[in-house]
Amino acid sequence: MDTRCGGLCFPISFLLFAHNLRIFARKIKQNKQSRTLWQ
Repeated sequence: MDTRCGGLCFPISFLLFAHNLRIFARKIKQNKQSRTLWQ
């Protein structure tokens, strides 16, 4: 645990992680939809 950030590094990295996860989930949904369209 790095205390130099004043406790801000963890929340920021967690928010970035959640944001990337949301984008990733959206891409998966689009891929599934496009697959069903092509079948």
